[in-house]
Amino acid sequence: MPLNSCIILAQISREVLLLGLALPVAAAVGFAFGILYERWYQAAALQRLGKRFEKLFEHTAGLLDRAEKACAMLSARTGDHPLLPRQSHRLLVLSQKLAGQLTNLVSRSESSADAAQPETNAIADRNVRSRPLQWIRGNVDAQTGLPDAVAYEQNLRLLVRAGEQAREAHGVLFVQLDQHARLAERLGRVAAAEFLRQISSLVLRQLRETDLLCQVERDLLVAFLPEITRSSLEERAQAARLAIRRHEFVNPETGRSVFVTASFGFTLLGRDIQNAADPLAELRKQAEQALQASRKHGRCQLHEITAAGSSRLVSG
Repeated sequence: MPLNSCIILAQISREVLLLGLALPVAAAVGFAFGILYERWYQAAALQRLGKRFEKLFEHTAGLLDRAEKACAMLSARTGDHPLLPRQSHRLLVLSQKLAGQLTNLVSRSESSADAAQPETNAIADRNVRSRPLQWIRGNVDAQTGLPDAVAYEQNLRLLVRAGEQAREAHGVLFVQLDQHARLAERLGRVAAAEFLRQISSLVLRQLRETDLLCQVERDLLVAFLPEITRSSLEERAQAARLAIRRHEFVNPETGRSVFVTASFGFTLLGRDIQNAADPLAELRKQAEQALQASRKHGRCQLHEITAAGSSRLVSG
């Protein structure tokens, strides 16, 4: 073969090789650029929508509708592909953030509407249930995504102050994971924390949108239920107890089922707490009284702290 032909073939081979290397690089760069452009486009589109209220509202409502349908599809697939603990935790945190934003949005709208009402409607307005409390959600627990002990104290003070103007009493529900220390020692702290996360998820499903669930200690959850009747409070406490009792707890590290129980108590915020010098200490005393009675007489019991300050077995 002539020398010139060999040189030409070598040059062609190098060009083909360079082209072969350049194509994947170009594809990767184009893919990355496409992702960045999509994010920029979505942000820019949202910025434009923000200038027109009606379009922004329709856009938001459409996103919520699509999110609801996506959740339904995902739920249908969990039979074959159960969510991992980190995935469940992420969805829980996102749902709480979304619920908080929606509650604040609706509350502000109701507040504006109330301010626009003429004074002749003042008597009728007294018969309307007060607007939802604006909970303080700043501090959250890393494992459950729930407001932590600091937020619990802040919101309890908020609830006590709101009790003076409320038409109905405010309710409190206590849920404690039994044998937390023993579970952590036998199965590991990760498993014990996962069991509490599962319990918190089960309790949240029984609460209203206006309620708040906090993680006060590593094994203790406290729910605030503003303006609720005693019968409704007991009904939701019973629903939470039964949901946890029937739930199959699974060790996240081994995939094996574990027998897990919890203790329950509830009370209405009475004058003893509202007028106490230290409402936190008074409520803690009532919680411990109910939970101790539950642990003493059997697992998964529900006890009520009555207005007289005594513990009464409701079920279990």
